Amino acid sequence: ERKETELALRESEEKFSTLFKTSPNVLTISTVDDGRFIDINDLGVKELGYTKQEIIGKTSIELGLVTLEDRNHLIKLLKEKGSYSAIEKEVRLKTGDKRYALFYGQIIHLKGRPFLFQTIVDITDRKRMEEALQENEDRLKILFEFAPDAYYLNDLKGTFLDGNMAAERLVGHKKKDLIGKSFLKLKLLSRDQLPKAAA
Repeated sequence: ERKETELALRESEEKFSTLFKTSPNVLTISTVDDGRFIDINDLGVKELGYTKQEIIGKTSIELGLVTLEDRNHLIKLLKEKGSYSAIEKEVRLKTGDKRYALFYGQIIHLKGRPFLFQTIVDITDRKRMEEALQENEDRLKILFEFAPDAYYLNDLKGTFLDGNMAAERLVGHKKKDLIGKSFLKLKLLSRDQLPKAAA
């Protein structure tokens, strides 16, 4: 039984080691009490820009990877819930470049001692796309709001969804007073105009 247990443990360690080395995300193992790295996978070394020797034995604060506030936030979650999942933080590389990442952390036990096992997923490209999309939406909103022509958006039932300042001046109503109401029932148009507007 002892032999079988030792064999199962060795196989488990080998599987973990393989997954640790080949993961498509940055993986780290650190002490729970002071957060010193005891291991990091090859991708983590490559992505962060430090050598493995520079990382092992240091904390994320000493390396300048995250702020003290962010580190304390993760530790607080770990103490309260025993783990944390998809926590977005900013990471600073050795080069000084900033990246956005999702942090996943949980306690694991190695040789009877607790350690923090952390997965760091780089979402920088997605974050920048979201920011660019938001920027474009903000520009469109400005163009819509300050356009010289009157514009109102409505659904197929004629319910007001949005409008710009020129439209407010034209109809004499604030858009906040019209949103959610139907222009067909507000008597903004004459009877002969309704069929054309509803078409």
